[in-house]
Amino acid sequence: MDQPQIQHLVNKEMHPGILLMELSKSGLHMLPEDEDAARAGIHLKDKNAEERAILDVAQTLKIFAFQSIKWNQEASE
Repeated sequence: MDQPQIQHLVNKEMHPGILLMELSKSGLHMLPEDEDAARAGIHLKDKNAEERAILDVAQTLKIFAFQSIKWNQEASE
């Protein structure tokens, strides 16, 4: 590694979350925050719409998994 900012992290074993925090402390931000979007000219997603979409997908997956169970398929015949 030729970058002195992260030389202290080279060949150190650590949890991925700790690595991301240490990289951020060194100036390499891998986990953007809401404030970063404004600086980049990116519009943030609506948090409520995102939450509803996640719940819709989760509900659909539950239904699909339930219908796919071997015993439920045999019961419908």
